[in-house]
Amino acid sequence: MYCSFIFNLTVADLILILVNIPSTSFYLLVDDSANNYAACELISPVNMTSTLVAISTISILTVNRYQFLTKPAGAYKEYSSQSWVIKNIIAIWLWSIFIVSLPFLFSLGTYGYHHKSHTCFFSDESDSSMPGPAL
Repeated sequence: MYCSFIFNLTVADLILILVNIPSTSFYLLVDDSANNYAACELISPVNMTSTLVAISTISILTVNRYQFLTKPAGAYKEYSSQSWVIKNIIAIWLWSIFIVSLPFLFSLGTYGYHHKSHTCFFSDESDSSMPGPAL
C-alpha cells in the first residue's frame, strides 16, 4: 500500500509538470495580458490543486511511516489496509479541490496574472498588481 501513496504523488507531480511548464513558457514568451489573465483562471487552480495533493500525500505518507515505526505489527495493519489507503487518497484529492475552490465559493478574490513576476496566483480584490482583462 506504500506504493499507492507514491503513485498518487507521481500523478500529482505529473499534472503539475504537464500544466506548469507549457503555461509558464507561454507567459514568458507572449506578453498578452488578456490571454494571460484568461489562462491563469484555468491553470492556477489546477497547479494549486496538484501542489496541495503532493504536499498532503507526503504528509499522509509520513504519518503512515511513523505508524509503521512506532506501532506493533498488528496495530500497523489498521494504517496499511487497502481501504485506509484508498480513503486517504480520495480525501486528499477532495480536500485539495475544496481548499482551492474556497475563494470562488465565498467570492474572496480570483486567480490572475502578476505582470512583475510573470506568474499566476490568487489575488484578493485589493491587489493592484493584478489588473483584470483589458476591455
